[in-house]
Amino acid sequence: MSFRASFVLALAVLPGCIADLLADAQDVLPDSATAGEGDTGITTGTEDTGDSVGGSVQTVTGDTPTTTSVEAPSSSSSTTAEPGDGPQIVEFSVTPMELSEAGSASASAVVSEDVVELRLAVDGSEVWTGPPGEFEWTFWATSAMASNGLHQLVLTARDEEGLEVSKPAELEVMLPASGTERCSFLEDVGSSWLNGAAYSADALLLVGAHAMPQLEATVWRLDPDLCEPEAGFPWSISQWSDLAIAGPSQAVAVAIDELGRMAIAANLGTGLDRRPYLAVLSAKGALVWEHVGAVGDTYNGLAAAPGRIIAVGERLVGEQPLRIDGRVEAFDLAGIEIWSDTLAAPLPGDAWTDDANIHNEYPRAASWHEETQVIVVVGERRIRPLNEVWTRAFTVQYSLNGSLLGAWTSQGLDASDDGLAAVTKCGDVLVAGGWVKDDQSPRSPAARWLDISGSGAAERRIDALSETTTRGVACDRERKVSAAASSEVAQAFALGFRAAADPFLFNYELKGAAATGAACDARGLFCVIVGAQGNHAWARIHHP
Repeated sequence: MSFRASFVLALAVLPGCIADLLADAQDVLPDSATAGEGDTGITTGTEDTGDSVGGSVQTVTGDTPTTTSVEAPSSSSSTTAEPGDGPQIVEFSVTPMELSEAGSASASAVVSEDVVELRLAVDGSEVWTGPPGEFEWTFWATSAMASNGLHQLVLTARDEEGLEVSKPAELEVMLPASGTERCSFLEDVGSSWLNGAAYSADALLLVGAHAMPQLEATVWRLDPDLCEPEAGFPWSISQWSDLAIAGPSQAVAVAIDELGRMAIAANLGTGLDRRPYLAVLSAKGALVWEHVGAVGDTYNGLAAAPGRIIAVGERLVGEQPLRIDGRVEAFDLAGIEIWSDTLAAPLPGDAWTDDANIHNEYPRAASWHEETQVIVVVGERRIRPLNEVWTRAFTVQYSLNGSLLGAWTSQGLDASDDGLAAVTKCGDVLVAGGWVKDDQSPRSPAARWLDISGSGAAERRIDALSETTTRGVACDRERKVSAAASSEVAQAFALGFRAAADPFLFNYELKGAAATGAACDARGLFCVIVGAQGNHAWARIHHP
């Protein structure tokens, strides 16, 4: 006959009643010291090896393990410390103990019931303090530069009398270099391409067009870590829409609203007869609401703001010659359009008028800036102030209720022509991506950090990649920028950088591909660039 007491605790007090039970058992079971050979009796102690780093909290059996500063009782298997013994850390572990891919590791502990405070230090710096019942700490490994190495964790427990005991653990992180491909996705059925991407809480969402056989606005939903499509996807407009949509269509942008739903901007038809289309789908793809705009309007970009979905694009105002004005529309979460605005010269800061409407505005993208409570729209303007035709980058700022707060137009400081095609929030600032071009020279990719007035003149970077435009920008958890750039000769670039004057963190040239958008997940684990490889929708997920 044998008796074994086994239990697993995470930050719980250790019940003293087990000590009484085991003491009673000693009266009826042979003592291990006097039992005959081959009969081990009751296990009455375990050896403390110091570090307890492993994949799970270990099962604790028998006596309380000793620590370097507290002596365990020798005649009882209770895990409750006797009065005056001081605090005890029975178990302290990090799960997992090694990380070779971007991800997280969590610390857990089992302590004696007299502990009133825990402190956790990582690599010599205190990162958490509080009562045992609230202990929760996670290490996020987000890049090789910021996370790699052997990290030393030390947990300290204190009782009401001020006595303390500590226990160490280790976490080893060895991630691939920034920009290293994690996985890729290629839609090999029919012709297709991607125009936008966004991470939801549990998926990577891609939008574009898919010919099956007619070209349709389509959304793909992938596993965010493995690039594998979920069952039921791709999902096309003819499958989700309640409208009888005839002719081709393509999705141009996707955003996640505050309810976790997919907002998809698309265009129906071709040429100058296109119509803008906006739909909100549930996380799994069911239609919530949809909206179709006027003939001659198009959508280019999309953003989510508190209680709002913001769509930006163009309005056709003349065909011969072609005249285009910008268009900004705001919908509430139920699909009701609550305001809209036409962007046409003169804008704030313009030193000319436009009575004949000869200047064209092309809003390309938008973002919500929480710190200043403004919606920022970026794009390009075709202007003729001195009988010359220039294309210039511009930004416009709106309040949530549609008030035009300000505008900025590039003065051609970097080149005779420039433009913006994408914008993202990065920490408490906005970063926009686009291009510059001087006279007859080819385009080069550019990024601009926008100040509080929306100006991108002060902090900017221009990279020597000929005939290339930055079409997508995203920001990771460490405030590094991941950019998707594309050339006119079937070359895509996955670019990474931290600031205007810094060298590339990574610069991967991807031949035979075109890049149209970028996104990073909120966890800080992975980023993606999207576009097409040949005539197939393509996405490349990489380590930030």
